Formats: sequence, C-alpha cells, structure tokens
Amino acid sequence: MNISYFEQKQCFKIDTLHTSYMLAVVDSEGFLGHVYYGPYLPDLEEHCSVVVRPSGTEPKIKVYISVSAPDEASAVDREQLVAEDMKRRM
Repeated sequence: MNISYFEQKQCFKIDTLHTSYMLAVVDSEGFLGHVYYGPYLPDLEEHCSVVVRPSGTEPKIKVYISVSAPDEASAVDREQLVAEDMKRRM
C-alpha cells in the first residue's frame, strides 16, 4: 500500500494493488472530503487533474480534466491522453 500527498492540490491518495482512494480539501473551511474510490489510478502529473462526479440533475457521470503545458498543442495532447485513459477505466 502506498500513501501520497500532493501539496499543490491538497490531496491524499492511498493506493493498493488494484484500487485508489483519494481525499482532498473540498471547501474554503479546509474540510477533507471523499474525491475518488475505484480502480487504481496512476499518479497524475503536477499540472494535471481529473474530477469525476455524478451529475446533480441527470443520470450520468461528469468528468472534468484540467491540464497545463508550455503551449496549446502540448496541452491538447496531454488532455487527450488523460481522456483516453479515463474512458478505458470507466
């Protein structure tokens, strides 16, 4: 089992062989909340994040991908790689 802390994202990630569990600061008051539990997720780069949550009004899951890179082409490439990985996992 591995426990990681990503200071920039204020996120804890606990990994087992097949699963990942993530907790993060979820509001301005500093409360820790559940962010993800499911199949193992590899560590994301420092300038990349993925948020997966249920829709509040529709029966679907929403995935938000955020990346930053030196230029737009690199950011688009990085986003596509993350999106493909998330589709494979879901």
